[in-house]
Amino acid sequence: MKKLHIFLIVLPLLLSPACHKVDYTTVGSFKFEKDVINLDSRQQEVEVKANRDHWQMAVGDENGNRVEGDTINMKWYTLIKKDKGVSLLIKVSSNNGEERSFVIGFKSSDIYTRMTVNQRGIE
Repeated sequence: MKKLHIFLIVLPLLLSPACHKVDYTTVGSFKFEKDVINLDSRQQEVEVKANRDHWQMAVGDENGNRVEGDTINMKWYTLIKKDKGVSLLIKVSSNNGEERSFVIGFKSSDIYTRMTVNQRGIE
C-alpha cells in the first residue's frame, strides 16, 4: 500500500513536464524590423514587421495623454496593428511644414521597446 501511495504522488510529477507546453512567443526578444522610420514629406504608408505577434502600442497626444489601442488615429498619422500583430501599418499625411516626428511605445509580455517615426517637411 505504501508503494502505491508513493507511486501516486510521483506519477503526476513525472508526467507534468510531458504535458506542459512552452510558449516560445513569450521568451526572448521583441523587436520590429526597424526602430527608426525616416519618411519624406509626401503622404504615404509603410508596413513594419514584428518578430512576435502579441504586443500592444501606445503614443502620446498633443496634451501629453497616453493613447493606446490596435488602431490609433492622430492628427497627421494613423497606426494600425495588422494581421493580429504580425506587422504595424503606419500612415502619414503630407507635410507642408517643418520636420515632425513621434515615438511609438510597444510592450510584449515584460519586454518594452520603441520606434521613432520622422517625416521631413517641405524644403
